[in-house]
Amino acid sequence: MNKKRGEWGTADDAMLHYESLPRGTAEHTCREFVGCLLDQRLDRDRLRSLLTEESADAWGDFQDAAKFFRAITGLGFATPLVMLPGQPCLKYAAVLDRVGEPAWNPPADQPREIPGFFTLVLSPERGWLVHAFGAKVPLEQMPPKYLTV
Repeated sequence: MNKKRGEWGTADDAMLHYESLPRGTAEHTCREFVGCLLDQRLDRDRLRSLLTEESADAWGDFQDAAKFFRAITGLGFATPLVMLPGQPCLKYAAVLDRVGEPAWNPPADQPREIPGFFTLVLSPERGWLVHAFGAKVPLEQMPPKYLTV
């Protein structure tokens, strides 16, 4: 609830929506990955377990990524996640800066800065995984095993 006024707000709606999602969704993977980056312990094994094998080396020791995400003020995520038609195993999650609260769905009239997008893929063996962060990875640059033909 809005701690200043004791009122229910859009951030509360967003958290209710997020918390009602079943475990194992792309949203949960995204939030867990960022949570691990923000944690001072920086659990590299857990972070690697949330990545595609094709992208794991690009993240290095995760120090740069941790520094980047720790510098974001008012970190939030936009929902719903972006999906491409005919590609249910590929989603993009916009990371938002300066949304004021860690909401999943900030109000439409609130100014948004988007430092980047997570590209997430569904692995039949491992569930939703982070493939990249930055610009949305175009379909033609994705490993074919994650695409629906």
